[in-house]
Amino acid sequence: MGYLPRATAARTQHDHWRMPLPLTARHTQKVDAFNAAHIHGLDQSFYVCGPPGFVESINTHLLSLGVHPDRLVYEC
Repeated sequence: MGYLPRATAARTQHDHWRMPLPLTARHTQKVDAFNAAHIHGLDQSFYVCGPPGFVESINTHLLSLGVHPDRLVYEC
């Protein structure tokens, strides 16, 4: 189960749970700046390590940019 379904389920079970806010234009600008500075080609390998929700989010973002799934190396 992906992050969003788990977060939605947790939110319905726990009153104190707060889901992350959607990205604002300011956040999007920072992501675009990071991409421009650090992603120099989609044919490179991308190594991602972190909590499952983070890894899933980064992998989804990289795939949306056109990175081939074989280029993703990750661990949670």
